[in-house]
Parts: sequence; structure tokens; C-alpha cells
Amino acid sequence: MVTWECDYPHSDSTWPLAPETLVEYLGDVPDDEVSKMTHENALRLFSFDVFTHVPKTKATVGALRAQAADVDLGYRSSERLKKTGTGPVSVLDLASQLPASR
Repeated sequence: MVTWECDYPHSDSTWPLAPETLVEYLGDVPDDEVSKMTHENALRLFSFDVFTHVPKTKATVGALRAQAADVDLGYRSSERLKKTGTGPVSVLDLASQLPASR
């Protein structure tokens, strides 16, 4: 069984572009297998039927983003760990900005 997660909201994740990034990674994988990896396996593992609460047509990336149009998905940087650009921040990027251990 394979499941996928984007580790939201950690700065070394692909969020908020996780769906677009995943499409690149899984471009040649059949749709039914992508569905299993992105949600069906996890829903089965946790015995949770999300579609009894949210219709499948309203649970797509586009539909969920439309519902959250007022949510600011901009990047944030602390004063100590300033971020430039719009790409994801890796753990190594952060570590390079921390003072050396004594």
C-alpha cells in the first residue's frame, strides 16, 4: 500500500503547490493508482469515508481552493530565517542559516 502526504504546513514541504508537484512526479501513473495513493488508501486505512461529509465533486483541488479563496497562501519568513523567492525551503536551507553549534 502506498500513500502520499505533503507535510503541510512545514516549510520543507511542497505546499501550497503540492498538487502541481505531485502531477509532475506521478505524470505517467494511471489515474486509478494516483487516486489510491492520494486518498483512497488513507481513507481505507483509517476507516473514514470523507465523501459522506463532502461530495466527491467538491473535494477536488480546484473546488477546495475555490472554497478557500480568502485564505492567504503566501510564504512567510521569520526575521531570523529570511526566505527569498517562491520555491520550497528545505531543511538544509534552514540549517545553513542557523548559527554554528558551539
